[in-house]
Amino acid sequence: MDKSSEAEKMNRRERFAQAVNHEEPDRIPIDLGSTGGGMTVEAYQRLKEHLGLEGDQGTRITSLFVVDRYDERVLRALDVDFRHLSMRGPRTSKAVSYPDGSFQDEWGLLYRKAAYYMEMVNAPLREATLAEIEGYNWPDGSDPGRVEGLAAEARRLYEETDYVVCSQSVGSVFQQACRLRGMDQYLMEMIVDKPLAKRLIDLCAEVTLGFYENLLGAVGPYVQMVEIQDDLGTQIGPFISPALYRELVQPCHARLASLIKKKTGGRAKVFMHSDGSIFDLLPDIIDAGIDVINPTQPQPAKMEPERLKAAYGDRITFHAGLDQQHTIPFGSVEDVRAEVRSKIGLLAPGGGYIFSPCHNLQPDVPPQNIVAMYQAAHEFGTYPIR
Repeated sequence: MDKSSEAEKMNRRERFAQAVNHEEPDRIPIDLGSTGGGMTVEAYQRLKEHLGLEGDQGTRITSLFVVDRYDERVLRALDVDFRHLSMRGPRTSKAVSYPDGSFQDEWGLLYRKAAYYMEMVNAPLREATLAEIEGYNWPDGSDPGRVEGLAAEARRLYEETDYVVCSQSVGSVFQQACRLRGMDQYLMEMIVDKPLAKRLIDLCAEVTLGFYENLLGAVGPYVQMVEIQDDLGTQIGPFISPALYRELVQPCHARLASLIKKKTGGRAKVFMHSDGSIFDLLPDIIDAGIDVINPTQPQPAKMEPERLKAAYGDRITFHAGLDQQHTIPFGSVEDVRAEVRSKIGLLAPGGGYIFSPCHNLQPDVPPQNIVAMYQAAHEFGTYPIR
């Protein structure tokens, strides 16, 4: 932990502001609960038991079986600098639940339980013509139920605490187009039927922009970071070429980033979650207005922390970066401490780094490893980094 006295410590927002502006604060900001840095229900329950926390204080679980809101005692035990707001459901919902536990969401996507998550099992627009896509029953992002109570919650956090107030992602554009059309088909149509591909992603963007208009109308004055998401990478490279990203996807991301800046008076940083190997897309992602990138997975091609820091460390803030495929779930406590120290040493010098899980912590991650992660982040994340 930081050895300085309480009087000498920065507050959490000052720490965040310096880090994302590529300056060195007193220590690295420490996160849990972002779109790309949380945990599954099973991992969370085991952590609470390990911490000796009985009962519950405000936990909320998503329909996909990951934690949406954390028991405040967990966040305090790990000394997390961030608090995350999430959008509510609409007053008038088109979602349908079925007796077998499956459900259809308001986009028409059908989900069934598969291992630890709910997985999509249909593509409702796979056979649709362009006219049918235009006339689809799209979600209404402006439904007032989505933000009921959010303004009061955001204002309380902003005025009564020094936590970095963030909003979780409320949608994607490329991913959503792939889900609705079927990934195999949509990726082909981005090449062979660009008018349809462009119109579908633009419609997904329009709906998503509506969600953010509604959300930021409520919490815009209070948030310091706003999350968007779009998984763009595989383990070996991006799903699409940089040229195709610039042509069809980047304009949508730029519109989202511009709206976020506008609705927050330019104060909030734009955070983007994108799994996989996205090194070749990062210059264009940055040009779209993205300030923070998550999860910077170290295993995929070209995503080594030293490569990322050397190439883009002065232009974007890296969020996470741990080896969560091997060390975090399967290593010893000492292995985990060494992993945290190594990644901090590579990514934190000069600022531009936020510590977090690299993705949702899975059920196979021992709770003692989770605690070790956060203890090591506090221990080794104090500037100057050694």
